[in-house]
Order: sequence, then C-alpha cells, then structure tokens
Amino acid sequence: MIAGQADDTPADVGSPTAKSEPQKPSVRSRWLLLPVIGVVSLVVFVSLMELAARLLFTETSLAANVCLVLDDPSHVVKARPNCACRLKTLESGWVEYHFNDRGHRSNSNYQPKAPGTYRIIMIGSSMAEGYTVPLDESFAGRLPALLEKETGKPVEVYDEGLESSAALNTDKRFGEALAADPDLILWPVTPWDVLHATDDLPKDPAGAGASAVGRPAKRQGLLARVKTELTRKRDIVGGLRDHFRSFFMLQHFLYRSPSIYLAHTINGTDEYTPSIEARPDAEWERRLHLLDLATADMATRARKAGVPFVVMALPRHAQAVMIASGSWPAQLDPFAFGNQVKAIVEKNGGTYIDILSDFRHIPDVHSGFYPVDQHLEPAGQIMFAQIMAKELVNGSVPSLRAVTDPELNPHDGARKGGAE
Repeated sequence: MIAGQADDTPADVGSPTAKSEPQKPSVRSRWLLLPVIGVVSLVVFVSLMELAARLLFTETSLAANVCLVLDDPSHVVKARPNCACRLKTLESGWVEYHFNDRGHRSNSNYQPKAPGTYRIIMIGSSMAEGYTVPLDESFAGRLPALLEKETGKPVEVYDEGLESSAALNTDKRFGEALAADPDLILWPVTPWDVLHATDDLPKDPAGAGASAVGRPAKRQGLLARVKTELTRKRDIVGGLRDHFRSFFMLQHFLYRSPSIYLAHTINGTDEYTPSIEARPDAEWERRLHLLDLATADMATRARKAGVPFVVMALPRHAQAVMIASGSWPAQLDPFAFGNQVKAIVEKNGGTYIDILSDFRHIPDVHSGFYPVDQHLEPAGQIMFAQIMAKELVNGSVPSLRAVTDPELNPHDGARKGGAE
C-alpha cells in the first residue's frame, strides 16, 4: 500500500468493530401493533367522553335525599316531617324540597280548611309530587288558579304525592288523605305505579319474592329459578344508561328528536311496553291485579267517608308522543294503559277521568318531557295542569263543575242584580 493512501478495503463484517444497522420492524409486527394502537385510542376516547359526560350531567345520590324514609319498620315509604333537602337529577336543575309537619311537600305547615274553600288532596308517586321542579311550578301547584278561574270558587290542592310511593304504598298512606278534610281525592296514576307495585309486597326470607295477592310465594326449584332468570325481560338500554354516563349523554342529545326517541324507546326490552299493549303479558296482568287491590281499598274507604275518589291515567313520554302524532306501530296502543286503569277504577266504584285523548294534536308535546327522564319539564307541567283542569270541571265531578253562566254567582246560586 502506498503511504498516505486511504485504505478502501471494506471491514470484515465479522469483526467486533463492525457497526450493525438497526433492524426495521417486520410487516407482521406492524400488523400486530395496529390493533393495539386502535384499542388504546378507543379507550382514551371513551374515557375522555365519559369524563366530559360526568362533568356536564351531574346528579345527587339517593343518600342526599335525607327526607325520604325507605326503611321504616312499618314498611311504608314516607317523608320525614319538617325536613328540607336540595336535589338534582341528571337533566333537571337544582330543586328545593320542603316537607311540612305532616311529612307532605308544602311550603307551610298543614292548616285547617278555610270556610268555602274546595280542597283537593292529590296522592300518588313522583309525578303527583312534582318531582324535578319547584312546587309552585308543578301541575299540583298550578291547578288551583286554573280551577278557580273555571269554577268561580276558592280551590286548594294539598299535595301528598311522594316519590317511590307505588300503588300499594299509596294505599297504605291513604288515611293521611282522608284526615286532611278533603272535598275530593285525586290520584294521577302512571305506568311506574303499576310496574313497581310489587316493591311494596312482603318479601319471602328465602328470596322467592311474593305472590300477586301479597302472600309469600312458594320457593322455586333451581331449574325453575334459572329458567325465570334466563327468560326475564331486561331493560338493556336502561342498564347501559345507568352504568355509563357517556351513553346517557348520547341519549340526551339524540332523544331530542321525536322520531329517534320513539324508534329507540319502543322495543322488546323496554319494561313499560306492556302498558301500551292491547294484550299485556302475564307479569303485567299480575301487577295490574295489585293496582286493583289498592284501588278497591281506597275507593271503599273514600265512599264511606263521602269523598269523591277520582283517578286519571297519566301518559309516559312515548305514549304522549304517539297520541299527539296520531301514529304508532300496529302492535301497540297508546290508549291501552288508560283502558286498563279505567276498567279497574270503575269496577271498584271510583271515578275515572280520561285525559289521554286531550293529547291529540298537541304541538311539540315531546318538549314537555326531559329527553331521557320520564318526568316533566316546567313546560310539561303547564301542559298537564291545563289538561287536568279542563277535564276536572267537565261535569264528571258535580261539585267541581265549571260555571257556564257568567251571570250566575257560584257562591250563592243567585243571579246578579237581585232575586228572581
């Protein structure tokens, strides 16, 4: 080799001093990595979406409702007297609930009825209570002014409705209504009252539940219990909503469309579907039997006290939308629940007043309900109050008939300007 000339001889590849080039990932490893990246990205996206949903949609826990008594030894759901609490559902604002000295939702303690005042006692569950809105914005709070305008006499609505008080529990508390010196007792019944009627039945210590007439049922064998569990109707959508706030958020925004709402709420897994079926299944019939038992007892006690006992079937969100649109699937009947309740009430001597027909052709009835929650928004409370007032004074209750002659003084029956 000539001195000073560079050595261009390639280094021995086996030499320890040789530098190896970095190896590129194989095609196979790249394909294996892609699904991992996709799954991680999906988990991050869903987690962020869940976090956003929990920040946007907040609610108070059941424990925050310190006024509601669910574990009373008498097995009666009731409210603590002289109690106040502040609650919020996922779609509502913050609402103050005040319960008076008798444990009823009121801004003042119970007072004896003023002379000449027509007192209506409203009983029932959360819809009657005015859940999710201030008391004066509920249909119970709005009814007095509407009824006074129609009848020309002072009207008071004393609200004894209470959340979690299904049909049998309402019957257990019926003595409170009779003790409040009523001129009329009004029970707005919802499908919830029927579906949850079994909540108030005595439970079998062996875990077998209770029979339709309130007696402990015979304990099922293992195979029978497995069959019951496998064939039990499950609310799949409700389960997803309860466990994933992001799923609730999607529902909230999508359900603002009436067509999307109906398409996704009227399905085989919805536990309320039997209430709008012309021929409900055996389980719904069993629950209707419990409604019959409660209605029979209350109607009998009201009749003995000489107090009109009036029942109205209130529609769920889907029912109201179908009735207003005039269109529904062939296998469903949005008036079925009203027919079920009407037959029970009239059989037991009560007065049934239909309000479902009044929802025909109501514009934008969909907006009266929260998109997901079945309770009423303030606009819906106004809508229901107007419909209920209209039907209460139509003559079904003689003592609450509307004044049709403007010259008639409703207080003394004499015409203005002197005696006849």
